[in-house]
Amino acid sequence: MAQTSYVEVPSPKQLILAEQIVRNKTETDKSGEAVFKGMVYEALRLLGTDAEDIVVLDDTDIPSVIEIGKLVKVTLKKMVRQVIVDCQQIKVLLGLATEGSTSEVLLHAAHESVPLPRAKKGVGLEFILHVGLEAPEKRQLFKHYLNLPVYPDMCPTHIVWFNKTLIYSRAVSKMVTIQSRVETDRQHGNKAVAQLLMDAVDPRPFSFMEYNSRQGDVILSLALKYPNSTFVSLHRREEEAKHLYKTLKKYQVNNTVVNVLTPDQTFTSKLMQSPEFLHYQYIDGLELVEMIQTMKRADFNLMIGQILASGITTFIQVPSGQILSLAFTTFFPEAETGEPLAPLRQLDTKVHFQSRRHPFPVFQNAETKLIGESARADVNISVSARLLTPYTDPGAVVEPWKLLRVDVTNLTVSVNHHFDYQLDGHQRKYALHCISPSPAQYEVYLIREIDGFKIPYGSVEAISLIALLRMGLLSEIKGTFYEKFLKLPYYEDMAPWNIVFRHGQLEYIDYDTKDYTFNKMVPAAYQVMAMLMNYERTVHDFGHCNEHASNEYNFPYISHCVASNYDGPCKDSRYPVPCGDHTCKSTYIECLQALSELENNKTQVRKQAIADMKRLGFVQRVTDKAPYESGVWSFDVNGPDDPNKPKDIPKTTKLPFWMYRQK
Repeated sequence: MAQTSYVEVPSPKQLILAEQIVRNKTETDKSGEAVFKGMVYEALRLLGTDAEDIVVLDDTDIPSVIEIGKLVKVTLKKMVRQVIVDCQQIKVLLGLATEGSTSEVLLHAAHESVPLPRAKKGVGLEFILHVGLEAPEKRQLFKHYLNLPVYPDMCPTHIVWFNKTLIYSRAVSKMVTIQSRVETDRQHGNKAVAQLLMDAVDPRPFSFMEYNSRQGDVILSLALKYPNSTFVSLHRREEEAKHLYKTLKKYQVNNTVVNVLTPDQTFTSKLMQSPEFLHYQYIDGLELVEMIQTMKRADFNLMIGQILASGITTFIQVPSGQILSLAFTTFFPEAETGEPLAPLRQLDTKVHFQSRRHPFPVFQNAETKLIGESARADVNISVSARLLTPYTDPGAVVEPWKLLRVDVTNLTVSVNHHFDYQLDGHQRKYALHCISPSPAQYEVYLIREIDGFKIPYGSVEAISLIALLRMGLLSEIKGTFYEKFLKLPYYEDMAPWNIVFRHGQLEYIDYDTKDYTFNKMVPAAYQVMAMLMNYERTVHDFGHCNEHASNEYNFPYISHCVASNYDGPCKDSRYPVPCGDHTCKSTYIECLQALSELENNKTQVRKQAIADMKRLGFVQRVTDKAPYESGVWSFDVNGPDDPNKPKDIPKTTKLPFWMYRQK
């Protein structure tokens, strides 16, 4: 079974003592080690096999083995035995030949000898299944099996566990190395996925996110093909993320961001409840199977539904019905018969593993059923789906997957102000709408809850900075983004939810304020604040600085001195100060000016009212000189009076207060 084996045997002392007891002898002329070696040589001779070396390991080498037993290391020099190489029960000879320090394992069949690349490197799946597997190990092997290309004969004898994965490696083949098969299969599959996606996407600028990109081969191919689009790559493992980042730098690709994040149901919930909306999304087959195996069914269903509701089109690489049928036949044979699990050897292996027999009826349309029966989400959504099949030459190996394309035709979902909004305390709500009568035609927009205002997305080709930062943006990319941010023009609301990443650049998108910049004003910010502060001091000395009013962000020196019974609201950032005239002003200075002008206007109105009354004869005109002008006068509590004026002459009367004109 192996070129080198370790055999645990009784200790020499125990063996000699046993021999003496059995044979009733008191002495022996053999050492214990000689007995061991003789036994091994005799056993190998009976099988026509020679040993190159037999070594009894010292106790110092194996501290745990003291007097109870010994380990014997047996290394074969040559060996020939008959083996079965496929499910058709074809038998050949397997031989081990050693020449000097090198050894080679050969298969002897049809008058020729060929190397066995898998020998001493991997373990056959058939052997593993016969030995027996615990449930966790079986699930892992099942997952790897779903990645195998589909060959005409999928007999477990041809499948090998090697380097933490399963590969297809027939015993009789001309493959040079087993490692070459692993890399070839991976590259071929990724190229097939990338080509299908390139054929399916609209060439106009778009946004694209891949859930757990691993090596990143697919997203790299797309990013190179569509430099005017925006790509987001999510990775569970930081080393894979950094590997892709280095590759992107090598090819000078700047339209792709790399994030370290484990996609789970918490993440997809935040994504769906935010205004982030992708044009395209992609989930690869390994990620899908990982989700199925590690998540509760309810969480998986919800996660799939939330992903579908987070983009116009989602591509899901699903295991084909054929590979699912083969996998269940291999690991769970009752899948075909519906009977209790039967040992693999009880199957008719000559026909059960012929790929042309699959899928069995229960696995027909399994690709669409898997997603269609799973998706759940708290949204109003309609979708259409179709399968995309990778091109395969007639008679060639078939890929173990198909690409399920799911297009949103109508969607309404309630969303919050931005991604993970709870961290910032924002309470604003919107309704996100997507209407897409065909893959080439769509309209995406928000309806603001507070006023029903419509905010169109236009082309869906960007993702916000706040989302990328909270999705584990790679530190190297974060540094680059900071430099880009510092070079942006100055806009009013440059919070990270108002800045997006679009095909390599950062852009400001706030719908209400994107048309105005402050590049000329910002250099004078200190001077403006100093002016407002000093102006307030003088107003205070005049006795006209009352309590301070408020503004939305409580900025100082903006609404000082003008507190009143009017509190706004003043939501327009151009006029943030509630003023006593029941209007909103730009600063407290403008408010003071308005109040002063209002007071002056009231005085003018009073004067005009008196003039009008005099003209109409309601007020007696007094033409006499003032008493004190004669140099002789008297006065009382009512003021100066002419002592010579007859007392019966009535004094000039004032108008009642209600006759004044009021504003």
